[in-house]
Amino acid sequence: MTAPRKYSSNEISIPRMFGRTVFAKKKSHLSCIIHLSHFHSENIFESCSLRETLASLAQPSVWPGLSRVAIVFKAGSRYELSGKDRGITHLIRRCCGLSTVDFTAVNMVRHFQQMGARVTCTTTREHMIYTVDVAPNFATRAGYLLARMATGTSYYEWELKSTAYKLMRKDIDLLNRRNLPALAMELLHQAAFGESSAGTGLGHSVFAPADRVGSHSFEQIESFHKHFFVPANCAISLVGHDPEADGLELLREIKAGLHVRAPQKVPEKTGKVHGFVGVPLTKDAGCLVDSNPEIRRSVCKANICMSAESAEFLATDLAVRASGPENMYEGPQQQIAAVDRVTVTQVNDAIKHAVSSPHCALSIVGPEASEILPLNVLI
Repeated sequence: MTAPRKYSSNEISIPRMFGRTVFAKKKSHLSCIIHLSHFHSENIFESCSLRETLASLAQPSVWPGLSRVAIVFKAGSRYELSGKDRGITHLIRRCCGLSTVDFTAVNMVRHFQQMGARVTCTTTREHMIYTVDVAPNFATRAGYLLARMATGTSYYEWELKSTAYKLMRKDIDLLNRRNLPALAMELLHQAAFGESSAGTGLGHSVFAPADRVGSHSFEQIESFHKHFFVPANCAISLVGHDPEADGLELLREIKAGLHVRAPQKVPEKTGKVHGFVGVPLTKDAGCLVDSNPEIRRSVCKANICMSAESAEFLATDLAVRASGPENMYEGPQQQIAAVDRVTVTQVNDAIKHAVSSPHCALSIVGPEASEILPLNVLI
């Protein structure tokens, strides 16, 4: 089993399942895992303070003829530092696909349609994620257009009123009326982390407050871009390209489409980190996991293997991990080895510590919420 390797200035490799790695000649076998080829990563330095992380993974043998480009920025909702910024990431997400400095919205859509591409923009509390799925021979062109779309939106007022604001209100309406699991998760984060500007920001919703829709000025949007859409916060991954092509060279061509700002100093938060909101617990937690963990280990390892087979998951996961502070990517083999090392005692101890501490929160939504017992009774 090979240990995870850190990114060097040139390249890094994860093991090829049913094959060899670029670092070892021995074959490593693992059932239910795809055949991967070389994985590369590189930090591109444009100056002492400008860099983007690039990572590529060539076409695995069992995948269809499809490439995915993922562009990830550390610009999620937790970075909405002030009350006036609440919901600005929701606005940026819903502006994906509108006119840019180079293309109108119609032209942009036409370019992607002619390539048969599919574009998505998603937001987490940590990241803003842009992806495009396209045939391998169009990967560079589609990735370049995706970079322009992600960083070059013009934010015309008439487009915001006719499209973005309407979509934002629709999202909020669907969240409150029909998407109860998502609403419960939003309320859980709010209860656990709070919404204080001096806190961690994890309590900020990925959806804008209803009263903030249409209130963000162009100056606020530009300020958010200057602070968080910067090279050091950006990672680009390419998965499923032609194995004969140089993945890093393709990524450099995609990177040319980025319109990132010069790094700005992020305003520091004042005050202490906002703690969890919870209730005191009086009961001791018993044994929460049975003594036969093999079934659960098998399910967990199967999930890891299935995720490695997904081009959609792998491209985004590659970019997110490459953008981390340690610049380390653990392949499926290392993750499965870590699962095998976990014992039932460790799991029970971790759960006991979590549920018996004041750092526990509960959110309830639905028509019969009043019938749910209090948290201290449930636990």
